[in-house]
Amino acid sequence: NTVITKTEDDMLDLKKSYEDAVENRNYAGVRLIDRNDELCILYEKANVQESILKQGMTMLNQRGEEIRALTAKLTDLQRQIELCQKVLPEVRDMEENLATVLLELDDERLRAEVLEDDITDPSNTGRWRKVGKA
Repeated sequence: NTVITKTEDDMLDLKKSYEDAVENRNYAGVRLIDRNDELCILYEKANVQESILKQGMTMLNQRGEEIRALTAKLTDLQRQIELCQKVLPEVRDMEENLATVLLELDDERLRAEVLEDDITDPSNTGRWRKVGKA
């Protein structure tokens, strides 16, 4: 009887051990599934961040290109400003020269008008001369 009792006790111990092992296995499986889900979520987050990083780098490169283009345009405009500033005194001199030439033109027109009036006036004795007998 003692052998049977001892064997039954060993069987109960083995059964309890087995149930503990099954429970531990199930608990480990649940934890593994949970960790796997967490890992998937982390991979998704990493992929989203990588995508955002790529978009950011693309935008940064575009802004860099825009800055280079605008810098070139700014340099060109600064050169144009320098040229205009160099030409500005010449323009002022030309404006003064133009004003002088316009005054001279008005004087010459007035003089031409006076001469035209003198030539077309029949009472002007200076407009004709006697031709001698040849």
